[in-house]
Amino acid sequence: MRAEQMSSVGATKKLTYIVNYLSADDAQHYVHIPRLMHELQRLGWEVDIVSERGGAGRAEILGQRVKFLSRRSKFVRLVNLTRHLLTMRSRGGRLVFVRISKLAAFASALLGKVFGWKTIFWLSGTVEDFNGRAGLRGRLSFGVVWVLFRVVDFLATGPETMVRYYQGLYGLPARKILLLYNDVDTVTPRRPTAPKMDEIVHVLLVHRLSPVRDTARYFPNLLEALGEFARETKRIVQLDVCGDGPERARLEQIGAEAADVQVHFHGGVPQRQLGAFYGKATLFVMPSYREGFPRVMIEAMAEGLPMVATSAGGSVDLCGPLQQRYVIDREDAAAFGRAVKRLLAAPRDRAALATENLRWVTRFSSPEVARMYDRTLSGIITARPAP
Repeated sequence: MRAEQMSSVGATKKLTYIVNYLSADDAQHYVHIPRLMHELQRLGWEVDIVSERGGAGRAEILGQRVKFLSRRSKFVRLVNLTRHLLTMRSRGGRLVFVRISKLAAFASALLGKVFGWKTIFWLSGTVEDFNGRAGLRGRLSFGVVWVLFRVVDFLATGPETMVRYYQGLYGLPARKILLLYNDVDTVTPRRPTAPKMDEIVHVLLVHRLSPVRDTARYFPNLLEALGEFARETKRIVQLDVCGDGPERARLEQIGAEAADVQVHFHGGVPQRQLGAFYGKATLFVMPSYREGFPRVMIEAMAEGLPMVATSAGGSVDLCGPLQQRYVIDREDAAAFGRAVKRLLAAPRDRAALATENLRWVTRFSSPEVARMYDRTLSGIITARPAP
C-alpha cells in the first residue's frame, strides 16, 4: 500500500502479532510476549495476539487475550489464519507482525499485497551453516528463507550483529531490516549486586539442548573446569542444566563421567519457575555455537548474575565492557572452560559484573523495548509514536 494510503489511518495504531505457540507454562521464550504487548497497549496500540498452536478459540494468557487458530492440521490453521487476517483488515488493521513462523509470514505477506497491509517477519539466528550440512534439504531451507525475506515487507531482527549477518548472507538492503530487541522484566526485585559464594556453588545453564547449539562441543571443558575448581577449593560444585532437546542424552552421558562436579538435568523448566534457579546461581554459563538474540543472557543479566558466554550470534552486543571480557570466541572450547574457572575464583570480578549487568540490561527492559517498537512500527503506518 502506498504511503499516502497508509497515512489515512495514521491515528489508529493497530497490530496483529502472530506466534506459533503460546502458553503460560511454556519453557520457551514466547511467554515474554504478553508483557511486551501490555507495554505497547500502554503506548496506545490496539494489540491482537494470535497463536497458531496451543489451543482453540480464545483464552487469556498472562493477562492478554489470545486467539488460537486450531489444534488440528496446518491446513486448518492456514484457513483460520486467512479468515482472521481478512477480518482484521475489515476492522482497519494494516500491520501484521509474525514471529518465527514461516508459514504464517508467507500467508500474511501474500494476502497483504492483495488486501493492503504490511507484514513484518521476526527472525534471529545463525543456523545456515548447520542447515548447509543437510545437502539438498539444507539448500531448500535456505532458498525458502531467501524467498520469504523478499516476500515480506520487512525483516525484524536483533541485536546489531544479526542485522549485518542477514544483510551479508541474504543480500538484503538496509531499508528492509528493522532492528528490534528482545525484552526482559527488570522490575522484579533482584539479588544483591555482590553475590556471595554459598556452601554449594551453583552454576546455571539454560537453553534448549539442540544440535544447532552444539553444547557438547564445550561440555567436557566446562565440566573439567568445574571439577578443578571443586578440588582446589574443597567446595561442592553443582551444574544445573535447565532445558530439553535432542542433545540431552549426549550431554547426560558426558555429565555422568564428570569428576568432582554434580550435574543435574532438570528438563524443560516453565519460565515462571526459572526464577528459583537464577536466584541460587553463582554463575551463569551459555556454551553455545549458534545463537541469534540469546534471551537467556538478558534474563541472567536482569537477575544480577555474572556470565561466561560464547561469541555466538549477537551475544557480545548485549553486554557491557566488563562482561564482554567473558564472551569467549566460540571456536575455543578450552578457553571457555578456563574463563569459567577464572571467574569462579574471582569474587570481586563477579560482583563487578553483577553490578554492570543490572545497569546494562535496562536497555532491554520491557518498557524500553516497547518504545523501540512504538517508534519503528508507527513509522511504517505513519502514525504518531507515544511521547
